[in-house]
Amino acid sequence: MGTNDPEQGNRVLESERSGSGRAGRRWIAVAAVSVGTFLLVTAEQLPVGLLTPVGSALRVTDGAAGLMVTVPGIVAAVAAPLVPVLVGRMDRRLLLVALMALMTAASACSALAPNFAVLLASRVLVGVAIGGFWAVAGGLATRLVAAPDVPRATALIFGGVAAANVLGVPIGTLLGGFAGWRAAFAALSALALVVLIALLALLPPLAATQPLRPSALARQVRNPLVAAGILATLFVVTAHFCAYTFVRPLLEDVSEVPAPLVGPLLFAFGAAGIAGTSRPAPQ
Repeated sequence: MGTNDPEQGNRVLESERSGSGRAGRRWIAVAAVSVGTFLLVTAEQLPVGLLTPVGSALRVTDGAAGLMVTVPGIVAAVAAPLVPVLVGRMDRRLLLVALMALMTAASACSALAPNFAVLLASRVLVGVAIGGFWAVAGGLATRLVAAPDVPRATALIFGGVAAANVLGVPIGTLLGGFAGWRAAFAALSALALVVLIALLALLPPLAATQPLRPSALARQVRNPLVAAGILATLFVVTAHFCAYTFVRPLLEDVSEVPAPLVGPLLFAFGAAGIAGTSRPAPQ
């Protein structure tokens, strides 16, 4: 014979509400990480839309200005495997916050750079932040949401990459056209600070289960399939940035596109990429 205990019913209802609240908070945390990836990719590629203004202001050639994209890319490739090894068992929440703080400071330094050498040094810091953040953020979904929701959460985190191509670089280019290239970097720094605060407030403690050791990385590289994948990625990414980095000088000098139209054209390029990758597969 069942019992009708109002207090027990209230406790069950409160437990359900608490569980729902925690799940909702975790999804907000996933969204904050997604915005973080958006800002990191935007920071990496922002100089593409600002190449000629920066080069003119700091009196360097377009080729030298292209180092603003090359340097953080190379540094990020090195930092991605090294940062997890160097930090050991450090709480991944604190690591992400520290990397976003580095991103905030580096972007502010870029906005205030008195010369190209200082600007390039700030881009080294951006590369460390990008590589370290990517190394950790890619596996966060499994620790933030329930198992059935992991694919959706992972897609949301990596959706920041596509959003950066579609919105981040074109908006930064437009802002640079209206208010100057320094304003674009300053806005990036301010947004990174907001994300830093959000990560600190929303992410739960994420203790590392075990430190990543260099021997584990060496074993992966010795795997022929992994090595082939790394090599293929290297070629594809290198080819992409060799062309994309200098798209603004190409548009302005060869195609004679007016500077105010560069931002909208980059927006169209990103939108076309989204449309192409999201097209449903044929049945």
